[in-house]
Amino acid sequence: MSEEKKWEEILSQYAKEQTKRFSIPSKKCPICGEALINHRIPFGAVQRFINSKHSQLYGENLVLKYFSTLLPSSVEMSSRGLLRACWILHMTPKELVELGTNNKQELKKKLDSLDLYLANYFKNPSIPHVISKHAVKNICRSLAGFLRVNGVVQRGELFPRVFSMNIPKQKNYLPTKTDIKKLYFHAKTLRDKALIQFLANCPLRKREITRVKWSDINLEEEYPILVIEDKRLKGAGKGKYSGCTFAMVISQNLKKLLKKLKEVEKARFKKCRRMEIERLLQEGYPLNEAEEKTKHLTWSDDLPIFLSSDFVMDKRKGVRVIKKLEQRSIGYLFNELQKISGLPISCHLFRNYVETIITKKLGQANPLVDLALAHKPTGVRSKYQQVWKDREQMIKWFEKIEPYLDLELEPKKKVEIALKKFKELKAKGVSEEEAFTKAFETVQQMFLKEMTEVKNALLKEIEEAREEYERRYLK
Repeated sequence: MSEEKKWEEILSQYAKEQTKRFSIPSKKCPICGEALINHRIPFGAVQRFINSKHSQLYGENLVLKYFSTLLPSSVEMSSRGLLRACWILHMTPKELVELGTNNKQELKKKLDSLDLYLANYFKNPSIPHVISKHAVKNICRSLAGFLRVNGVVQRGELFPRVFSMNIPKQKNYLPTKTDIKKLYFHAKTLRDKALIQFLANCPLRKREITRVKWSDINLEEEYPILVIEDKRLKGAGKGKYSGCTFAMVISQNLKKLLKKLKEVEKARFKKCRRMEIERLLQEGYPLNEAEEKTKHLTWSDDLPIFLSSDFVMDKRKGVRVIKKLEQRSIGYLFNELQKISGLPISCHLFRNYVETIITKKLGQANPLVDLALAHKPTGVRSKYQQVWKDREQMIKWFEKIEPYLDLELEPKKKVEIALKKFKELKAKGVSEEEAFTKAFETVQQMFLKEMTEVKNALLKEIEEAREEYERRYLK
């Protein structure tokens, strides 16, 4: 069998086979039915892959060595790319490095053959492409980086054809307010609802969200303004990120949710500390020592706003702790909400949504565009300097966009729609009675549409619960 034919067979089996070595999911996800090749591999499987004996050579973990050179935000994507590369090649990381060390030409020949096949794979439009160019590029980038860090190849030696492929920029889906409200409706906890409203109002990146503290927002003000300096934003204020600032007025609904969340979290900390002190006393610790060991469970406004719901044991400290919400957990939350709602809304898409609202309602030149995205002001927007210190101006701008960012302000918007419709009909010479009826019917149809969406979501949830019950217990 020729090498070209071999690679064709490997890729055709990629979505069908399962390797027991790394616990990769089966060919179809039992929950969503998505093809394995396009599926997000569970992080548990990725961790087993990282820590397995197949990743170690001469007592050194080759994969962790590679990860130490990456940004923390890139590790998950690169680990999945490397895992898939090993699966396609039917070789472990250890075997790849051993082959490259002992016979570099043989490894390069093998990878060059794959590079050629992948390049030709996308040239033939008649072939149904079960894998995207973006996925292939990530797989090749992860593998090339892994081999480079482990001293097998030099930068730029591998996959010249794949990396030179013309990959069109992906067009992001832009959610509407109705879509975001659908996610908000499906969020199960107060924290998750607050997180969605927070993103619709303050579209920070996942890492940045985990750094926002209660002390950053004065909830006693009528319109609080959240300001975050460059050191807590992307780039940590270094290089081109120096001088970036995030600033946004907090909507009334977000303020209400945060007040409620703060009360709930305060009560949780109090309860957890009491439970932990009782546990330590039962283990024989004196009261003063138990209180000292549980100081971390004392409420402080310097705590992150978004915390983990878990109360877990810290083996190093010997006590249970409440940790901040991790980036990965935010990603998992949105994965679940995507499955339930059927909407492909990621955490990052809120940035596109808020940017669109600001540019449409306030204009491209408004400084809120840069402040909401934590970008360094450019062009005409750079003349505003530290405009976030002007509370009156910030609130004046925000009031124009608040109905589109506050997920509870829909009734006010509907009144405006009804009044506008009524005035338009009156201007056309329609009688008051007829104009009233048509304006009222317009808003009534909006309510009916929303209620239909709610009904369909509930019916879908019931059906999925029945299917899950049958799958588990009636087989």
